[in-house]
Amino acid sequence: MKKVLLMIFGIMYCIALNGQTVMWEKAYNLQYADFADAIESTGQGSYLSLCSSHKYGVVNSYMGVCAVKINSLGDTVFVKDLNVSVGTLKNISMTKDSFGNYWAAVNSWYFDYLVHVLKLDSNGVVLAHYTIDDVSVSAGVLYSSRIKFLPDGDLLIVGQTLGSSVSGMIHDAFVTRMSGTGIVKWTRYYNLGYYTEGYYVEGMANGHYWVSGSAYSDIWGMELDTSGNVVREHIFYSTPTYAKINGAYVQQLPNQKYLVIGGSVWTNPVRRYVGLYDSNYNLVWQQPEQVGNCFPAYIT
Repeated sequence: MKKVLLMIFGIMYCIALNGQTVMWEKAYNLQYADFADAIESTGQGSYLSLCSSHKYGVVNSYMGVCAVKINSLGDTVFVKDLNVSVGTLKNISMTKDSFGNYWAAVNSWYFDYLVHVLKLDSNGVVLAHYTIDDVSVSAGVLYSSRIKFLPDGDLLIVGQTLGSSVSGMIHDAFVTRMSGTGIVKWTRYYNLGYYTEGYYVEGMANGHYWVSGSAYSDIWGMELDTSGNVVREHIFYSTPTYAKINGAYVQQLPNQKYLVIGGSVWTNPVRRYVGLYDSNYNLVWQQPEQVGNCFPAYIT
């Protein structure tokens, strides 16, 4: 069987100079069907990446999560098994805190249906291991998509549920606020349509939180206060094909504009969407739906 190479940043990992010149790119082959899911700089000229591989899975149909550290030249420093199995490839994320530690959110499908939050040092050593369970009556299992460290030491985790708290709907988006000691302060659920899915979360300058995702054929964003209450929400884009959008999110830029990414518009063939909106939600420019898949897509 032809092996699928693990390449940092999904397909390949490149360090670019002036956004154009590729300084190097390398592939990392652990075992058949390997995937890179998240990467952070260690601040020491090296990088820590979270990867999923069948090499570390408990059974063949599941992937195991490992930490891979590479140096500034892309050479492998180590690969460490984190002893967590996953049944999906898109629900592993990582954030770096102000103390030089790394926090990973992983969905474990083999042992349980919980979101596992791991605290790692720069050498991939697990310092703490916490879990998040669903607290709603009908929303069901939680699938995390993004974890973000906040200046106050707390963590935000966003994702979607297996079921919905709203009759007739399929998914809800959820946001969990967790302390750095693993205490879940609150979990809130949001429904903006049939398939409501949360993909992105970050802190805002005013102390609030910006959350975004998709709801079937719409891409939405909302501002939450520190208790998870909705301050404002907006539908930025609706695909004219009415096809389901996956991996979509809205990033609020420092200049108060919004970068809208539709990772996968499930037409045949699959398409993508990118647009920039001003602070009043007016379209500045867009790249209309074009053939090609950029899921999951995160742009800095």
